[in-house]
Amino acid sequence: MVSGEGEAAFTVDAIADGESKPTELFSGSSGSRREIHIPLAALTNGFYKIRLIARGRGARWENVSMSNHMHGYPTFSEGGVPIVKPPQSEIPPVGADSGRGCFSGGHGRCNVIIFLVDALRADRLGCYGYDKPTSPHIDEFARASELFRRAYAPASWTRASVASLFTGLGSPRSGGVGRNDFLRHDIPTLAEALSKAGYYTIGFVSNGNIASELGFGRGFNRYIYLPEKLDRIDIYPSSQEILEAAMPQLEAAPEPFFAYIHVIDPHAPYAPAPEFATKFIPNGAKPTAGTMDALKRFIWRNPPAYDSEVAFISGLYDGEVATTDKWFGGFLEWLDRRSLADHTVVIFTADHGEEFYDHHGLGHGGTLYNELLRIPLIIRYPGVTPRGNDSLASLSDIMPTILALTGASPDISLQGIDLRLLDNGGNLSRPIYSYERLDKVEKESIIVWPYKLIHNINKTNQWGETVLEYELYNIETDPGERTSLLNQKPITRRALLDMLKEARHKNAPEIKPPPPAAIPPDLKKRLQAIGY
Repeated sequence: MVSGEGEAAFTVDAIADGESKPTELFSGSSGSRREIHIPLAALTNGFYKIRLIARGRGARWENVSMSNHMHGYPTFSEGGVPIVKPPQSEIPPVGADSGRGCFSGGHGRCNVIIFLVDALRADRLGCYGYDKPTSPHIDEFARASELFRRAYAPASWTRASVASLFTGLGSPRSGGVGRNDFLRHDIPTLAEALSKAGYYTIGFVSNGNIASELGFGRGFNRYIYLPEKLDRIDIYPSSQEILEAAMPQLEAAPEPFFAYIHVIDPHAPYAPAPEFATKFIPNGAKPTAGTMDALKRFIWRNPPAYDSEVAFISGLYDGEVATTDKWFGGFLEWLDRRSLADHTVVIFTADHGEEFYDHHGLGHGGTLYNELLRIPLIIRYPGVTPRGNDSLASLSDIMPTILALTGASPDISLQGIDLRLLDNGGNLSRPIYSYERLDKVEKESIIVWPYKLIHNINKTNQWGETVLEYELYNIETDPGERTSLLNQKPITRRALLDMLKEARHKNAPEIKPPPPAAIPPDLKKRLQAIGY
C-alpha cells in the first residue's frame, strides 16, 4: 500500500551481494492511497536486499508484506529493510502411503536394506567424480539408481549421524550427540516403525558408537554386533566378515524384512585387503603405519604429518574403499541369485567422511567441512528412474523415504522428507542443518545452495586453538572451502544467520533429555581402543 500527496513517487528495487547497480522492480507515482502488487519472479539464484523508496510530501509505504500464491517467502530484516529469499517447492508431509508404495511382481511390500559405509567420503567414488578406480561395483549400482549429488550428514561422527538416520530428525534433536549421550528412548525409530508395520528387522554392526547398549538396537528383532578384535591392526571386522555373517541370516529371514548393514573398512585404522594394499599409493609416498597409535600422532599434530605421509595414508584409505566396493558388488550379486533384487529397496550411504589434511587434520569428528559432511546417497527401488539428482538431501531423509515406500506411518512428525519428492535441483533453497558437539568443539552449519555458513559456537577448533566465530563459503565454486566470503557477502551472511537461528530452534530437543546413563565399562573400553 502506498499513499502520498501531490506527485508522490515510489520505487522498489533489489540489490544482490557484489552488485553496484540495483534491479528495479517497480516505479510509479500516486496522489492518493492505493494498493500495488510487485512481482518478484526476477529474483533468483541468491539473496537480495529489497529497498522501498518513497519521495514527495507525505509519501510513505504502509502494510508491506511479501508472499506468493503458494506460501510466504522467508524474509529477514537488516536495519528495517527486508531481505527476501525465493521460495522452495512445496513438499508434502510424510504419512501413510497412498498408492505410491513399493510393489513389484506380486510380492507385496518390498524388503528394505540400508548399506552404510562408515567414514566414506563421497568424492572418493567414481560415480561422484573420483578419477581412481576405487568403486566399479558402486558405480554400476549408481547407474541403475537415483544418485543424490548434494547429500550431507547431520554431524561428522557416527553416533550423531546414525541417530538422525534412525529417527528422521536432525541433530541434536535425535539424541546421541556427544560421547556420553544415548539415542533418545522417547523417540520412535525406523526399526520400530517398520516392525509395527509387519517387517522383520535385523541389523549387523561393528562400531561401538551404535551399540545396542546406547539405544540403537531398539526396534530390531535381531541386532547383531560383530565385536572389534583388539589384537589385530585393523581392529574392525571387514565388510567380508560382516556380509558373510549377514547373508545366511537374510536368506532365512521372513519377508518383508528390513536390514541395516553397517560396514566399517574405510574407518581408521587403515588396513586394506592385500590386493588393494598398494594399488592406490602414489609414487613418492612415505610409508607410514595405518595403526590407530600412528594415526593419533598425526591427528593431534604431534608431529605434523608431511605431504608424503598423508599421501600414503590416503592411498591406504582408497584401498579400504576398494575393499568395500568388492564386497558390496558380491552382495548385490547375491541378491540377484536369491531373486531378491527385484523387490528390495537398497540404499547405499555413509555416516560421514574422512579428512586427509584438507583442513590440517586427519580423521573425523572435529569440523563441519565438506570432506566430513558430504556423503554418498544412492537409492535403488523397483520402478526407480536412474538419474543424478542435484537437490539438497540429508541422512534424516532416509527414514521418511522408506516409510513412504513401504506404506508405514511415522508415530511422530519427521523433519526429513521423502526423497522421491525432490525435483532434480529444484529444492536448493531447502536448508540443511548440521551440528557437532564433541570434545573441545561445538559447531553448527547451514547449507542453502550454493552457500554454507559455519558457526564455531565456542570459537575453538579440535586442537583447542581459537578460531573465527563464523565462516561463509560458496561450496559450488569453492568445494574445498578455502576462502571465506563472510565480509564480501553481507546480505547472504545476514540471511543465513537468521536461517541458522531458525534451524537451531527447530532441531533443539522438544523436551529436556533425561540425564545421561553410564556407558557400560566394557563398551567404554572398546570405544577407547578405536580412538573414541
